[in-house]
Amino acid sequence: SQALARALQASAHTLHQLTWQDAGWRLDQAAQVAPIALDDAAALAHALATRFEGSAPTRVVLASLEGAPADAAAATLDAPALPLFVLAKALSRPTDTPLPIEALTVLLNASSPRHAAARGVARALSHEWRARGVPVTTVTLSADADPLRALSLAAAHPGRHDLLLQGQTASERVADPHPELEAPASEAMELDADSVLLLYGGGVGIAAEVAVDLAQRYHLQVVAVGRTAWQGECPYPGLQDPGALQQAVLEDLMRQAGRPPEPALLRQRVTQAQRQQELARTSRRVQEAGGRFSYLSADLTDADAVQTTVQTVLRTHGRIDMVIHAAGVVEDRGLAAKPVDSFTRVFRTKAHSAWHLREALREVPLKYMVFFSSLVSHTGNAGQTDYCAGNEVLNALATEWADAAPDTRVLSVLWSVWHETGLANRAVQQHMARQGMTGIANADGTRRLHAELSRASVPDWLLISCPRMLEALQAGTA
Repeated sequence: SQALARALQASAHTLHQLTWQDAGWRLDQAAQVAPIALDDAAALAHALATRFEGSAPTRVVLASLEGAPADAAAATLDAPALPLFVLAKALSRPTDTPLPIEALTVLLNASSPRHAAARGVARALSHEWRARGVPVTTVTLSADADPLRALSLAAAHPGRHDLLLQGQTASERVADPHPELEAPASEAMELDADSVLLLYGGGVGIAAEVAVDLAQRYHLQVVAVGRTAWQGECPYPGLQDPGALQQAVLEDLMRQAGRPPEPALLRQRVTQAQRQQELARTSRRVQEAGGRFSYLSADLTDADAVQTTVQTVLRTHGRIDMVIHAAGVVEDRGLAAKPVDSFTRVFRTKAHSAWHLREALREVPLKYMVFFSSLVSHTGNAGQTDYCAGNEVLNALATEWADAAPDTRVLSVLWSVWHETGLANRAVQQHMARQGMTGIANADGTRRLHAELSRASVPDWLLISCPRMLEALQAGTA
């Protein structure tokens, strides 16, 4: 980054440097001024507006060109994604003297998965800033590439995020669309009744559908791991209606405390009860399909908890054959409305949990490692800076893991919306229907995943979507 700054100064550009560290932001290395807190977008916006009042249109470059840090902790994943998010919030805030932005270019080092998260933020920003006419572009560089040439490459291809500069060679990663390829009916995965599937991220949603499908095919052991506390019982059996369930939980809380509960506590207990009902349903379905089901509760963003969980599974079952990483939450909000703590919560649930899992399984000889990523990690989407960033890390980890463990079939699946289950709410599903977009049915999704994993080899990542959805997201009309 410093080499780039020197090169820009030498080429007669007017340069202002904004740097971030744990202590906060500093503008033009103003050591005598207290740094701005890293998550204080309002203060950063004021400082930028004051410094650049009346300036000509400005090209903003975020450069993170250093290699992977010696510290391999998951916290290193936050940079540069979190600083880019806060900077974008600051540049988007209304001020008396708004900074005239001409373009935003993100330059990233190609050597570490941690940089992929910033590319996810940039993809989402492309959609949010399209109406402003501000192109957002990402270029990934090898250590021997010229950053000035990378800036020229970005200027020539605005709005792209898969540009790569390796030495003197420029290229772009593109999706290779093709119709679904059916696996021969005789092909099967290398699983049997003794196999152990670790379902990482709770036994609900699309992960539960896949677990039931694999239990039916191979009668294997499913071990689900999630944050929800659950002892195996189904709370409030027979109460599936949300209103009736909430009333029952409210009555229980009032009996316990003798007074009405706080709304936040009521919402928390209702959500917990719904999760526990879903887990009980998944357990029953897996067993009815011929498999076995067990559950462990753990904070997947805590490295020690993940390590302990993996060791518990190995000690109890003696093996882990397949892992599905399906952890994730969504809190979709536009850049201006999204607090920093919401960004970190969504991002870390995806990225930190995956990083901890990689470390905990480094010496475990898996047959299959599957990440449940998202289509938006390829297309971007407005309101999903955090979700795009987290899923980009999953894709990058899949590539790194596949290279490091050639005997393990590693796949990151960039799923489109499952319309019968999953994280998409009813409003999203109704919007898709109005736009003529088809989602993925449960039976179709499980069949497609099994077909891909039954092949002799798999790619590092696979995108599954209807063409209309892919086109709409790429165009920003979804």
